[in-house]
Amino acid sequence: PDMELDVVAICCEYSEGDDEAIAADYSIDLSECEDDDEKHEAVREYLEHNTSIVGEISGGFVYAQF
Repeated sequence: PDMELDVVAICCEYSEGDDEAIAADYSIDLSECEDDDEKHEAVREYLEHNTSIVGEISGGFVYAQF
């Protein structure tokens, strides 16, 4: 079957951000994290619990917005 690529829908459904930006957008408390690795893991756990992670970028994630 023919399918049409809807780039606008993809842009609206998914987002990309670094750990700090995602934490700010979703009010994730990173104050008890001792280093960047702990912050990254805290953001990963939050996203895994609340949405789907599509991929990982340097210092952040591509994920389905929620």
